[in-house]
Amino acid sequence: MKVTPCICCGKGSKYSIQLAEGLQGNDLVALPRYYLPNMGARDPAHPADLKEAYFCVPCMRRVEDAVRATILYLQAENDRLAIKASDT
Repeated sequence: MKVTPCICCGKGSKYSIQLAEGLQGNDLVALPRYYLPNMGARDPAHPADLKEAYFCVPCMRRVEDAVRATILYLQAENDRLAIKASDT
């Protein structure tokens, strides 16, 4: 069975997620820009260019950590962060 390389480091992948893909404007080097596939990207009437992005275990954990950190940052910035008190 052929293992697809991790999009980040090139090692063998174990996980994959679907991302919408676009381009980074008019840069000299056309680097892809990845988006979370929102409702518009999943609409069959207006299909987006969805790509299967493959990750090894350490890189997938880093992607998950970055998403969690971004959400927590935005919640804190907008006074939406609820911190539970410890029961002890």
